[in-house]
Parts: sequence; C-alpha cells; structure tokens
Amino acid sequence: MNMSTENIDTRAADTEWHYRQDSESRIFYRIFFRMCRKYNVSYASATPEQKYFVEEVARLEYERDRAKRLGLPLSSIRPAFEAGPDDDCYHPSNHT
Repeated sequence: MNMSTENIDTRAADTEWHYRQDSESRIFYRIFFRMCRKYNVSYASATPEQKYFVEEVARLEYERDRAKRLGLPLSSIRPAFEAGPDDDCYHPSNHT
C-alpha cells in the first residue's frame, strides 16, 4: 500500500481532531453518525428536512443516554421536534 504524504497528513490531522474532542462531544457524534446510518441519511447531501430530522433524533438519543449516565430523570429531556429546525439546542456543548 503506497500512501501519499498528503493522505498521511490528513489522517494525522483527523486523528488529532478526534482526540481533542471532549468525551460528551464524542458520545454525541457517535450517536449522531449511528442515527445517520440507521435512517440512511448522508448528511452532506441531505435536504434541510432530513438534516433536521437526524439532528433531532440524535439529540434525543444523546440526551436520554446522558440522563441515564448521570442519573437524571428522563422527564428533564425536551420532547422531540418541539424546537424548530433553526434551533441549535441539540448540540452537546449546550448541555455541559
């Protein structure tokens, strides 16, 4: 296998980015990408409605997971699709 220096540099940068992420972000993105696969959504080419759907499902799954890990009541989780598609409340940085 003959990898170019550019490919090696890109992989190194990707690896460095991955390990700089905090654990909550890693958990969120693992759930997010799992939801993209589950619902067959290619985020880069998705419609705004598809993006909103997968973002909201991922947010809900992330918040449920986080509540269970921290022993918080599930009733503290905002119901799915309550906020509009322009809200940025699903991202883990808003929950730390």
